[in-house]
Amino acid sequence: MPADEAFLRQLYKTTRAAEFVAAGLPAAALEGLLDQQYRAQTVGYGMQFPDACSLIVEHRDAPAGRLLLLCADHRWHIVDIALLPAVRGQGIGTDLIEAIARAAAARGARELTLAVLSGSAAARRLYARLGFSETGGDVHLSMVRRLGG
Repeated sequence: MPADEAFLRQLYKTTRAAEFVAAGLPAAALEGLLDQQYRAQTVGYGMQFPDACSLIVEHRDAPAGRLLLLCADHRWHIVDIALLPAVRGQGIGTDLIEAIARAAAARGARELTLAVLSGSAAARRLYARLGFSETGGDVHLSMVRRLGG
């Protein structure tokens, strides 16, 4: 849907702009770079995870984030999860991950996995608090949460 696409593009920009600001680019160049990176991510995810479902996360009846989730028989993988900065810190991400873990376990999955940037200490702490353990990696760390069963 065009509205979803516009939201997802804006979400990408609001969650990733800080990574590129340090380059000191003029605003127009930064905007172009973020558009290019968004398109590259979208194509890359589509090629690497063609069976993943893409969902808009809502909070108080408004778009608040996105979830890209790959559901297999014994392993569910969170490909991407992102929330608007304005709604972070309110427990939405925790609630979402716990709901995913419950749904995965109810459908017989034995583990929930994700990858996180190694430099993202806050995300790593959150995932560790939610029962994920690091299983390896370099720039992107693989993490797994074992589920009952």
